[in-house]
Amino acid sequence: MICGLARERFLMSFVFAPAATYLVSLCRKNCNNIKNHLAILRLDVLRSNLKLNLSF
Repeated sequence: MICGLARERFLMSFVFAPAATYLVSLCRKNCNNIKNHLAILRLDVLRSNLKLNLSF
């Protein structure tokens, strides 16, 4: 009985470990995408402020 449970846990680790790794990589990608978008938005705001300052 104990050997069967250990074998099931071992087999389940092959299912859950790749799924968890995939989810973590997705989260990291999304965080990087959000950071990139925020940086682009900041640059757009700075550029528009610069245009306004130069127009006066």
